[in-house]
Amino acid sequence: MHPAPLFKNRRAVQFLWLAWVGTLCNGMLIPFMGFYIVEGLGQEPWSIGLYSLVVIGLTLLVNRIFANALDEGARFAPFVTASALGFLLATIAVFSAPRFEVLLIFGGVGFGVASGFMATCFTLGRKLAESEQLNTDQFNAVLRATNSAAWMVGPAVSFGLADAFGVQAVFAISGLASMIWLALIPIAVPRGFRSPPADASLSPTVDQAAAIGRALWFSITGVFCLSLAHALCTSALPLFYTQEAGLPTFAPGLSFTIKTFVEVFAILATPLLAARYGARPVLTVTSLVGVLALLVLSTVSNLTQMGIGAAIEGLYYGLFAGTAISFVQSFAAGRMARATALYVNTLSLSFLIAGPAVGLIGQFFEFRAALQLAVLFAILSFAVFVAMGKTERAARV
Repeated sequence: MHPAPLFKNRRAVQFLWLAWVGTLCNGMLIPFMGFYIVEGLGQEPWSIGLYSLVVIGLTLLVNRIFANALDEGARFAPFVTASALGFLLATIAVFSAPRFEVLLIFGGVGFGVASGFMATCFTLGRKLAESEQLNTDQFNAVLRATNSAAWMVGPAVSFGLADAFGVQAVFAISGLASMIWLALIPIAVPRGFRSPPADASLSPTVDQAAAIGRALWFSITGVFCLSLAHALCTSALPLFYTQEAGLPTFAPGLSFTIKTFVEVFAILATPLLAARYGARPVLTVTSLVGVLALLVLSTVSNLTQMGIGAAIEGLYYGLFAGTAISFVQSFAAGRMARATALYVNTLSLSFLIAGPAVGLIGQFFEFRAALQLAVLFAILSFAVFVAMGKTERAARV
């Protein structure tokens, strides 16, 4: 049976709108919070790390709790609703009482729960694609492209609002956007929709389960290395551009726009590449493209070089983002939410590590050194994906 056309499927399109709005809400505030803490609340820069520790730590916990419940057959709608409500209540609290302790307690909890949307969204998208007989790899790629498109818009909107109307306007508008997020849930998430129980007759043998488990952790390790390379790059680039490469203040924003633009098209190309060559070979080559991108970015000294480096960065990260999630999910062994949560938590953990690491490297060396360290992690990801070939074959038997 041929997969149904994606964009002719009403439920799929409605779900993509939900994913875009939910990601837009998170995208408006996640990059903005460091600026808000220092410039809006007048806190010391170290306070950003304290806030990040609360939010990311809670995100890791929420993803695990949500995943366990969803794999046991819980309905998706309450968890999506919890994320949207957490976001709305956090924006109301921070808008009403702009103080750091309010942000840390109410904002940290609310935005931490809201960050659980990403893993739930990817799991729900996969299960919805299966139930609607869509091509799951294609749908995952479109969902990741939708995610990237929202991230293109979100930070620009938040910083634009802050510049035009003040920092508190960002929380007012993002809170209103989260009401649209909430309103879309009963439209986009089918009533009572949940993961179907696993077919016991299809359960793997003990040896097969062990092979699949090894393949899952191999894939997660490779994803972590390449994600950490990306996180180090993302954290270091703005300061490297402005403080060491001598580029103008607008350079980081222009670089991000070029990178994300290329990234969207690269993501959309991944289903064809994975179908023809296999997901692991695509990720293996992607790691090498990542090495090239990071080497180019670490030697940037003018805007032309920056544009070339940003385009290559968008190519490698788009290929990674579009391929990695389906690759990890292919080793779910009936626990799709757990595998997806592991994938998302791996991305979150890489940024939790990268932020302080870049700060320390910049303090004692230079920000260029963080980009050079990222090259080593991209090489390590290449080694992991090459080394897991035999493990993957055993898991596929």
